[in-house]
Amino acid sequence: MAKLRDGQRAIAAATRACALSDWKDAVNLATLAAAYAEAGDFVQAVTWQLQAGELLQDERRRATFRSAPRLYEAGQPYREASVSIRSGTPEGPSRD
Repeated sequence: MAKLRDGQRAIAAATRACALSDWKDAVNLATLAAAYAEAGDFVQAVTWQLQAGELLQDERRRATFRSAPRLYEAGQPYREASVSIRSGTPEGPSRD
């Protein structure tokens, strides 16, 4: 839901999470990347997403983390499919 998204606030929260994990948690760094993309700073989004991938040892997970920079390079924020609270079923990708 677009009205609930706040890229700058997401950057602040993700930066705090990264600092608390000593900048060594791939998921936190990927979250920071997504926050930058949400705020429209796709250069920073690519940078942090690549950093996140470098922390991973598992090659399959690393490949997954490498796909997000292509999204960010295309000027697109990361969006997960939402789940309907009422039905518990996926509603599909967000289009907003």
